[in-house]
Amino acid sequence: MRELYPWQKDAWQSLQGLRGRLPNALLIKGAKGIGKLDLAQSFAQSLLCDAPLESGMPCCQCDSCHWFEQGSHPDFRFVQSDELRSAEEGVEKETGKKPSREISVDQIRALASFANLSAHRGGYRIVLVNPAESMNINSANALLKTLEEPTEKLLFILVTHKPQQLLPTILSRCLS
Repeated sequence: MRELYPWQKDAWQSLQGLRGRLPNALLIKGAKGIGKLDLAQSFAQSLLCDAPLESGMPCCQCDSCHWFEQGSHPDFRFVQSDELRSAEEGVEKETGKKPSREISVDQIRALASFANLSAHRGGYRIVLVNPAESMNINSANALLKTLEEPTEKLLFILVTHKPQQLLPTILSRCLS
């Protein structure tokens, strides 16, 4: 199980306070390298967990937690640039072309069907976008369209260390 960093305890308690009345979108922002992504992933996993601990942390024992840890949870989507995904997987493209640093409009549009499906486990569907500032203008506008027409029990978690680079209309639809 991921442990929270000591400086994240207050943020975790704030997130736990939202469990009963989650918004459509959360913005987790802060300085680069402080563990925002770890916090966001822990919160997403805890929301999908079948038996979260009293602290709100995921149990890491249930089927839902196992799926999440394997990257195959049917109610979770993780959106990041090809460059970050390649770096995480340790895979280099054989095409000789550099992976994109941007989150593409196609990646955001691919979420449309996910956004309109009912949850596999009957709970929330969660989309984690990291780093949100790496969306280009087209992908940001595509995300905005989804945020403007939210479906029930769909939560977007946007992680950023440069919130000033996000569209003001996206910021206005997120709870930070």
